Amino acid sequence: MVDVSQTGMCYVGKRYLPNGTRVEIQFQDCLITGEVKNCRLREYASQIEFVTGVHVDNILQGSDTWRDLTQS
Repeated sequence: MVDVSQTGMCYVGKRYLPNGTRVEIQFQDCLITGEVKNCRLREYASQIEFVTGVHVDNILQGSDTWRDLTQS
């Protein structure tokens, strides 16, 4: 994960995902759903990687952890 806010997150991954793609993301004890808002090739990476921005619309698990992450 690169960045997190109350309504979204940004992470680095190996796949290109078009805008509008629905995603389910699991990390720590969180399980969230959202929609890809942007995805671009990560510059200067040693391998092909994409920086993906997701608008989070539902916290299915780990709401306490998500709240802690977004308030710190």
